[in-house]
This record gives sequence, structure tokens and C-alpha cells, in this order.
Amino acid sequence: MTPLAVLPIWNDAVEYRACRILMYQDRWTIEISAFGACVANAEVPSFEAAFDLADQCRPAYLKATAKES
Repeated sequence: MTPLAVLPIWNDAVEYRACRILMYQDRWTIEISAFGACVANAEVPSFEAAFDLADQCRPAYLKATAKES
């Protein structure tokens, strides 16, 4: 099934990882990729849950950079 929207949440250029939230008609999915390949994904009940999980998966040094901005 094709997602209705794909929202990039964070990108790690150092280790070539990224996180995005995919919105489907009846569900939300979070996807973690490394070097362009999906390495983990999870279906979640809402956008808020997807955003919270994406934030938990964010590497610590990216969190520190985001807080400084």
C-alpha cells in the first residue's frame, strides 16, 4: 500500500541513518533506515505515538544538537 504522506523526522548524516513517519489511510508507521535500507519499523496508533517513538529512537548527539538550536 502506498502511503498518503511521508514525514521525515530526523536525519543522521554521520552514520547515514534516518527516521520517517508514514501515514496510511488507516494506520501510522515509523521507519528507521540505515544506508537507505529499512532496518526497523513499527506500526503505531496515532501521529503523536509515532512522533514520540521517533524522538526516543533519535541518537543522543542529535538530541543535544536540536536542544542547542
